Amino acid sequence: MIPWAQNDELFKKELIEGQLWQNHVGNFFQLCGLAVMIPPLKIRESIADAEQWSDSKDLIVEGRVIEVKARNERFTTPASFPYDTVFIDTVSGYQAKKQKPTAYVNISRKTGAMIAIPSGKPDAWKIEKKFDRIRRIWDEFYLAEKKKFCEIDILIDQLRKKS
Repeated sequence: MIPWAQNDELFKKELIEGQLWQNHVGNFFQLCGLAVMIPPLKIRESIADAEQWSDSKDLIVEGRVIEVKARNERFTTPASFPYDTVFIDTVSGYQAKKQKPTAYVNISRKTGAMIAIPSGKPDAWKIEKKFDRIRRIWDEFYLAEKKKFCEIDILIDQLRKKS
């Protein structure tokens, strides 16, 4: 097993798959009439160069940064999310962002449903050390109670109001 920090093949696979989900969410926002910029996929030669992209953005919607996290869980609403808490981001990933996201969108890879959480209150999030099954590493993650998430329609309404 190749360690994550040296596994360029897994890194590129995850990057490409993540871009597909970002495009899906970005296209959905566009169909809802929002102005969306989907940054083009840039594949770095090696995961060792990852720090150069620590402030990359998934989507710019109505001028605001939206992060997209594809999840392997089956859900259609925040209430149907199968756990009491939802992963938001790694602590190091969030802290490395110069421009903090306006919101995080979690999309189910099984249903295509989306839920969202504003990122304005990270002090209300929990920090837990968890095992990342894809990267096969332990890391610290921000988590929030699923009741703090909203359905995607609410985020869309908020983005329209701030336009």
